[in-house]
Amino acid sequence: MGMYLPNCLRPPFYSMKSLIILWMLFSSIAIFSSCTNIIQASNGNVTKVGKATNKKDSVLIELIKLWGLDQGIRNNNIFHDSEYLGYVKISKIDSFCFERAISLIKKYGWPTEQTVGDFYEYEETHALSPILLHSPHRLKNDSIYQLLKGEVIAKRLKPESLALFLDKYYVTYEKRSLYNSPFKVWTPAKGVLLKDKHLSDSLMKDIGLSPLPDSIYKK
Repeated sequence: MGMYLPNCLRPPFYSMKSLIILWMLFSSIAIFSSCTNIIQASNGNVTKVGKATNKKDSVLIELIKLWGLDQGIRNNNIFHDSEYLGYVKISKIDSFCFERAISLIKKYGWPTEQTVGDFYEYEETHALSPILLHSPHRLKNDSIYQLLKGEVIAKRLKPESLALFLDKYYVTYEKRSLYNSPFKVWTPAKGVLLKDKHLSDSLMKDIGLSPLPDSIYKK
């Protein structure tokens, strides 16, 4: 039996805004846990989560919030049996996180060890990677692609990471791999097809990577 929902939360009154607020509340445990771990390791550098005192704090706090929301909706089983939280609802949360992630990149650049300092070892500070992987179709937008490519050029984002994000799109929506990422195992060919060599070479070169060796391609 699914969790009881009061009438005010049942469709058609279950708006996107209420969904986000609801999940932010349910994700608070994950966020609090993340904050606690980071505060304990801060040696006094961050004394109160939620109050940013400098650029580093601002980036760190936003990353923790995004991590809690992105992972919380996937790890929280409160609505496990509810018909009201399925793929469509999760995709809306993913869209919300994606927009926040892109705003953060535009304002501060891709988070690096220099950006978040000693906290870089914590997985919460790498929240942007799963968020982008959860919305690979958004990466086909040229402005988003150019933004991320710019981060590669600025050496804040590794080209291999961008290749992973982009290949998730091709594997998911076109059933082929063009960057030879680990996602290739999800394709029928289990690799990059020889017929896609020219396109693959072009895409790899555009983000600063060398073309794949001939031995990689599948006939």
